Amino acid sequence: MNVGGSPQRVALREAGPLLVGVLAGGLALLTAPRHAAQPFYSAAAPVIPLLLLALGMEARVLGVAQAVRPDSRRSRASLGAIRLPVARLLRAGNAIWVVLFLSTGEFHALSVLASGDYGRESPKIEFAAVAFALAVIATLALRPAEPS
Repeated sequence: MNVGGSPQRVALREAGPLLVGVLAGGLALLTAPRHAAQPFYSAAAPVIPLLLLALGMEARVLGVAQAVRPDSRRSRASLGAIRLPVARLLRAGNAIWVVLFLSTGEFHALSVLASGDYGRESPKIEFAAVAFALAVIATLALRPAEPS
């Protein structure tokens, strides 16, 4: 009995949040302002690590625990008899990409603060990083329960 559906369906279900995140990040890149003042970077620098901390404390939303434990119930339910390793990698990839994007946004905000070059730098990186992360997390949180 194949509980989780076809391999393509399972892979699409796991890759969906990343696709939504890429769309949100791309939209943020297109609509973000070209320049930001010092208060923007001063606010972004402490907010992004807090978001990362909250994500670390709530790692189950990202599916990290289930992704790295192949014996977990969720892994069995979502993969059915197939035990598709690609789906587990995509599930772990959600967390990895969110952390990577947020870390990039944080590094950029801190580098602008350190250089004091507010007028020449664009806040697009911070906008895209936060939009990507929030879109992935929202998609994971709002998607329907897995079939059983």
